[in-house]
Amino acid sequence: MPRAADLEYWEECEERERRIAALKALGRRAAAPLKPQEPKQLVAAMEVQAFASLEDVRRLAEARYDAPVVSLYLSLSPDEVRGDPKAYATVFKSLKKKALERNAPWLQTLDRKHRQALDKDLAEIEVFLSTSFSPDGCRSLVLFKSGESLNRLIKLGTRTHNALDIGFDAYTLPLEAILEEYEKALVACVTKERTEFLTYHLGFEEPLPGLRSFVPSETRSLPSKIQRHRLTHLYWHLKDTAALLRRYRHEYRCQQVILFGDQRVLDLLEPFLDDLTRRSVIARFPELTHATRAEMRKLIEQAMHEARRQLETRALERLPDYRAQGLLAEGLEAVLAAANTFLVKEFYIDMNLHRAGFACRTHHYLSVQLEECPFCSQKLLPVDNIVDELIELARVHRTNLLLVQHRSDLLAPSQGIAAVRYNLQRDLEVEDLA
Repeated sequence: MPRAADLEYWEECEERERRIAALKALGRRAAAPLKPQEPKQLVAAMEVQAFASLEDVRRLAEARYDAPVVSLYLSLSPDEVRGDPKAYATVFKSLKKKALERNAPWLQTLDRKHRQALDKDLAEIEVFLSTSFSPDGCRSLVLFKSGESLNRLIKLGTRTHNALDIGFDAYTLPLEAILEEYEKALVACVTKERTEFLTYHLGFEEPLPGLRSFVPSETRSLPSKIQRHRLTHLYWHLKDTAALLRRYRHEYRCQQVILFGDQRVLDLLEPFLDDLTRRSVIARFPELTHATRAEMRKLIEQAMHEARRQLETRALERLPDYRAQGLLAEGLEAVLAAANTFLVKEFYIDMNLHRAGFACRTHHYLSVQLEECPFCSQKLLPVDNIVDELIELARVHRTNLLLVQHRSDLLAPSQGIAAVRYNLQRDLEVEDLA
């Protein structure tokens, strides 16, 4: 018959085993990955599509958040737009893996709360891209997320470089470069008594404070003195409109002006415009003061597309002159060789050009072949599209860049890409004269 001491011993062993089993179960639950939640906030952000002005983006960069901020730039090639939506999530997983490895020392310093918030955000973005994201023909996606305090999604009609950044502030440099690269239009709808203003940039509209004036009604039976009084009020209204056009064009950095209004009112407005505003007018739409917003948007898009087409035509028609002077690099390999010397003045790139390649992230060395970086002797890393790397390089170094959308035919003789090199001999002569 077992003694009482032996029974107490076995009871202590069983209690110890139970505690060990409980601790193991608790560890397994703690180590289990977070279950991704439905990305309701990102879906709502996609529906809202908040306006992204340059000032707004810079305020976003200056803001600080309690949790880490995930900044995602995702290029959507034509093949990906027509393909499986899950391809976006696949690209995101690759970017996420590289970002976590690159930021591993910093991530290890985060406390448990911040790390869990980051893991949750990354999981929600992945679910959003694989289930809810709709490109709607856009060429790139920019996304900023930090818990519930920041959920910003911007679709762009131009290309961007695939990138994912993690930090306590938003990484907005590529977006700022894109917004500075594409021209912004100031739109004014002018009537006899009121003027409405808005800015239009990359498909986004931002209403501005309008102008309302008192102008007596026009009646032919009134005496000439009263008619002159009415015209005086109309001239005051148009003069104030011209002053606001000048102010908004300068304040919001608008390179183009589009005018809606009755033909007679627009003719009377013309003398009040300053020379720079007058030269900035790219389109006038008379007798459309009562057009719907959808009709106005369509006309604005047509005017800006035509202005962009003319800009591309003027720029690409200069290429034969550069070729004759021996300053033009044509074809992807020749352009990359010129870009690696950092002596390129201008880039001209077809937006549909796509080719895999290799790059050194540290020294911005680009190549279409696998080789070693001449600056650090490290093997170049493979990239999905070397053209996106070149675009990012041009934007970072503030090199003139023209992404050709409408006149690809003029760039076809150069295989879709060209670069204008600096004329070092002429530049040195100019410096000597100075």
